[in-house]
Amino acid sequence: MIQQSAAVIRFIRAGLKGGEKGFYIAPESTATKVLDAMSARGTNGNTAIETGSLTVATPKETYLESQDFDPDRMVVSWRNPSELPGPPGTQPFDSRAR
Repeated sequence: MIQQSAAVIRFIRAGLKGGEKGFYIAPESTATKVLDAMSARGTNGNTAIETGSLTVATPKETYLESQDFDPDRMVVSWRNPSELPGPPGTQPFDSRAR
């Protein structure tokens, strides 16, 4: 878990530093640990969430919303990023826009 968290933190920090918006899906307990570790390393994840730079969602809020994993639904949701959860008034990151 420590190596995974370190990799996630580096990835998120690099994106935020570059002005990118991030979308992180993780179990709530894992996300909390990663956000705490980010803060300990000088990047305030909660501020990034509040400003809309980072969206954190749980699997149940995304691909397990219907309680069952539906790969077709998941693919459609990634093709339609506007359907993904995010802070009010913000648009989720759309990798197709590049």
